[in-house]
Amino acid sequence: MIQIAATPTQFGPLANVTDTFHTVSDSLGKYVFAEIAGQKRRLRDIESSDALQEFLRTNKVANFLCAWQMPVSSEYRKLYLWLNNYRKRTALLNAICLSHISKISSALVKADVEFLVFKGVIQQKILYGSYFIKPAGDVDLLVHGKDFKRARDVLGTIGFAVIDRSDSSWWVNFLGEQHLEPRQTGSPAIDLHYRIQQPGSPQPSDTSEFLKRKQWVDVAGIKVPFMHPDDFLLMSSISIAKSMFNREPCGGHVADIHASLCHLRPQHISTIQAFSKRQGLSAILALGLRSAKAILNVGHPMTKSTKPEVLASVSDASLRKLLLLPDKNSPSWPKRRQVLWELCEHSPIRFARESTWAISADVCRRFTQETRTAKPRQLDKGQNMQNTHGHGDTTETRVENPQQNRNTKSVCVIIAAYNAEDSIARAVTSALSQTEVSEVIVVDDASTDTTVGSAQLAEDGSHRLKLIELPQNVGPAEARNIAIDNSNAPLIAMLDADDFFLKDRFKPLIEDDDWDFIGDNIVFLNEEAIGAFETTELLGNSPKQTTLSFAEFIAGNISKRGLVRGELGFIKPVMKRDFLQTHGIRYQSDLRLGEDYELYSRVLLKQARFKISPSLGYGAIIRSNSLSAKHHTSDLRALVNADRAMLDDRDLSVADRSILMRHERHIHSKFALREFLDLKNDKTAWQAVKFACSSPSTFLAVFSGVAFDKIGKIGLPKSHKSPANIYRDQQVLFPVSGIGANQ
Repeated sequence: MIQIAATPTQFGPLANVTDTFHTVSDSLGKYVFAEIAGQKRRLRDIESSDALQEFLRTNKVANFLCAWQMPVSSEYRKLYLWLNNYRKRTALLNAICLSHISKISSALVKADVEFLVFKGVIQQKILYGSYFIKPAGDVDLLVHGKDFKRARDVLGTIGFAVIDRSDSSWWVNFLGEQHLEPRQTGSPAIDLHYRIQQPGSPQPSDTSEFLKRKQWVDVAGIKVPFMHPDDFLLMSSISIAKSMFNREPCGGHVADIHASLCHLRPQHISTIQAFSKRQGLSAILALGLRSAKAILNVGHPMTKSTKPEVLASVSDASLRKLLLLPDKNSPSWPKRRQVLWELCEHSPIRFARESTWAISADVCRRFTQETRTAKPRQLDKGQNMQNTHGHGDTTETRVENPQQNRNTKSVCVIIAAYNAEDSIARAVTSALSQTEVSEVIVVDDASTDTTVGSAQLAEDGSHRLKLIELPQNVGPAEARNIAIDNSNAPLIAMLDADDFFLKDRFKPLIEDDDWDFIGDNIVFLNEEAIGAFETTELLGNSPKQTTLSFAEFIAGNISKRGLVRGELGFIKPVMKRDFLQTHGIRYQSDLRLGEDYELYSRVLLKQARFKISPSLGYGAIIRSNSLSAKHHTSDLRALVNADRAMLDDRDLSVADRSILMRHERHIHSKFALREFLDLKNDKTAWQAVKFACSSPSTFLAVFSGVAFDKIGKIGLPKSHKSPANIYRDQQVLFPVSGIGANQ
């Protein structure tokens, strides 16, 4: 277990950390829940559980509420579950950060590079008695400007590489920092600084003085230089100034100021004030102290003695909104030049210097950042990715863009995942076990559980796993498109987060090259039946590879009532990137049902060589809550529209158009029945009847659907035939007998 050791002489002013945590937790808890209950009106925009979660996450104060006695109400049940998952995610990220710190410190000390670690998990341990209070998306290091390149080179020798977007003159010369990622994509990054303030906020007069004041702490037996405890207040205030400049939530930094004040002894007040004045940061310190007073009603001699008040024209109520809910339209933000003027303590010379620096930085950014042609990367939720300036602690998972893999047989496996914490590790592990797989991309579609953490734990050390966290749920189709755009391998294969690959799946599929798409058989299993089957018994005397036509594929996707589902749209083929790129094909993003069917149909219309192999390589887990088993009326409507869009193709042959029209009528009948039932349940019976009579096909679909449902309820037997197939006597999708292979 990692422990931090500090002697009383080093951290004398900081004591009784447990009481500090509970003091801050109680203050935040009362404040947030008082707002929700409407007892105060400071945060009127927080009106729902989802909005509350977003507020707690972006301000990084969620874990404080875990220790606070929250109201017991069904209204907060969802919040309890979310908080528990947030706590697990924090523990995972911060544990990796601690591992990074030990590794980095050993390397830099050995190379005789003067540096210090600031903020982050060590500060949390000192202030709150735990490393796991706020999620740390990176490790912040400060070095001398003259040592910046050498420190970066040392970090490179231990597996940290500069990410593309921070490799520019704007980052290095103006921001004075660069982000470095570990080879294990998805792990927290390293922020290497030789400045601690960005253009738009006053610079410290002598950054090297922070290095001179550092203290040494022990992390897992490794000596680590960390910033002096007297600098906590100032560093948190600097972070608040950065957040104001970038208009980001900063509740976590305000909590740190509160905690620092709880530890502060009276004799240290003058020392901190003198150091802030010497650095020219008195106004920034005053802003931090005023923020703590305005938001958490912190009463401390230091908050009372700070004069004059910064941003006096902004009321406390407005300041709370600006710092905690900056994305809201009101109140109006003060002009950045007004904020800079006040932080420069009304000094014209200093204001002119800082303004010139900020303008020069912005010009450089426009030329070096906005015109860069690097491959775009998907943001983790406006949520977790840093803003374009790259500042502020994040819980992001960054995505590498490795060089194009030259092996034409290498496969990228794409897994779109939503709340799949129970199965994602199995899916990732099965993909990484395939020797032909060069990259596995997991796209977390705004999960509310620990999907990302579970996926990270499946990393096998080969550094092939890449993670993308999306800001909001976009559905499996668009999630896959994002992964395709961030992938490199010449072959692409999809894997559902619930499912898994069987051993050596790809070898028999990609051995030959005369195909554009090639799929194989699927075995359907209940969760408890995994591993309890023999693939040889399922294959039987299957035919050799067969080429699939458009008409055969469409026919194989028309199911019948009472039959075991086995549509060919379930197939998960290997796809050639070149074919997708040549024809500009991606998944139809508005489809949340039948997205595979729609894409395969379009590639077949483009004359793709689509082959089916008898080899068994894909395991599909049967779940009642899967998207294919449980869908909405709107999903069926979108699928009907997709068929109608393909019917507009004038080049369709008579036979292809005929079978596609059959499929469209088949899906429309399902949609009509669902729409009828929705109107009956949610609206009125009259509206439902009116809809049913809107056309003969709609009436027939509703009548037959209702009749079949009534017949089924009185116990007439349903037939159970094999899944749809194109081999007549042989199955394309193999259900396992005796374990309920209904899909």
